[in-house]
Amino acid sequence: MYTLLKLVFAASSVLCVVNGQADYFENLCFTPMQEEGQCISLDNCEQLKPLITKSRETLKQYHCGWEGKVPKVCCPSPTTTTTTTTTTTTTVAPVPLDACVTREGKFGSCVPLKNCTHITKMLATKTAQSLDYFTRSKCEGPVLGQAYVCCDSHIRPSSEVVSRDGACSQSSLPWTPESTCCGKESFSGNKVFGGNETAIDQYPWLAVLEYTRKQLCGGSLISNKYVLTAAHCVLNKSNKPRGVVSVLLGEYNITNNGSDCTPVEGGGEDCTPGAVRVPVEAAIPHPEYNTQKIVQYANDIALLRLKEMVTFNDFIRPICLPSSDITKAPPVGFQFFVAGWGAVSEIQPSSDVKMYTNLPYVTHETCRTAFRTLQGSLIWDRQICAGGEANKDSCKGDSGGPLMYDNDSIHEVVGVVSFGLLQCGLEKPSVYTKVIEYVPWIMDNTKI
Repeated sequence: MYTLLKLVFAASSVLCVVNGQADYFENLCFTPMQEEGQCISLDNCEQLKPLITKSRETLKQYHCGWEGKVPKVCCPSPTTTTTTTTTTTTTVAPVPLDACVTREGKFGSCVPLKNCTHITKMLATKTAQSLDYFTRSKCEGPVLGQAYVCCDSHIRPSSEVVSRDGACSQSSLPWTPESTCCGKESFSGNKVFGGNETAIDQYPWLAVLEYTRKQLCGGSLISNKYVLTAAHCVLNKSNKPRGVVSVLLGEYNITNNGSDCTPVEGGGEDCTPGAVRVPVEAAIPHPEYNTQKIVQYANDIALLRLKEMVTFNDFIRPICLPSSDITKAPPVGFQFFVAGWGAVSEIQPSSDVKMYTNLPYVTHETCRTAFRTLQGSLIWDRQICAGGEANKDSCKGDSGGPLMYDNDSIHEVVGVVSFGLLQCGLEKPSVYTKVIEYVPWIMDNTKI
């Protein structure tokens, strides 16, 4: 997703120069064509509204945030302004409705694939990167059944794929929010807040673990080389390996092979290029997993080192490690999110499609009380609790999956799904491994 450049001028003298238009600078952004714009609600941007039905892929390139449940877009600024002593007349440059935006962020034309030389040359290389570039360049042409792509005729034919996340080089080391290389979703206008199913490109760091026999565990992609999960997902009760062989990334419907598609507003579909199966080179459980006498699932955390570096796209991206302990000064009423393919109900053990739910934070004192026994509490300070609302639980997620915090549209993995009650959805919180406590261990074990 195109990275938003946001400039904030704090000095009052600067604000006075623009005659009180402080909001202009606070909302300043740049469109995919590197032109100045304002990051405002899509409802208020008349130039881009038609793209909701005309070209959702083009609209994605203008996304710059959220205003409640409504997406914000980088709305092109006026190109000319005529001022008199009494009135100000503004002329706005509209976005051509027959245009599309290429992967390089330029206006292009929607043409048959055979007429776009540089993309046909890319496809001739038969690489995963080229196929993803082609898939994300597709547009809707006039002839049904024919492949159309958004093509810029000024691009010199090349087999190279230009990454929209090019500023972030491939790395085995996990990223933190300050890097701007993690925790960002591709814009999706069909998020369902308060619902169950995710958008098709929501939470692109979710991983499905695959074993030598059927099991259901999840994880979180944290770099090009590593997936974060729970130790109990790689070791059994006897501390023997469970046999993790691979992970699926970019998955949406686990019962479907190949591309997954979902309908979008205004007609049409948003489709993935298909899940990517990556072999696991090594499973690295925490060396002190489950060594405490009373505490349940102590140090329930593990890493999976992949055999190859993963290429990112709109459906495969890493989540950020936490940079601070949000529980030390939690905002009032703040919530976490869990997602995955876990149990939907007591009679439906798993979901075909990716699901999510929001969970309230539960203080450590409250959680220790909820899990207190005659021998003492079953949890300690290296765990975090969330949930406790009827019919909402981490059953919607997967063991080993992430407990997520949305920090101003940058997602951090604050917990790893560890354990809870056998009967899901009761008014009792679930327990998660507290990731901030293990960041030094993660960094020490994420090497090439």
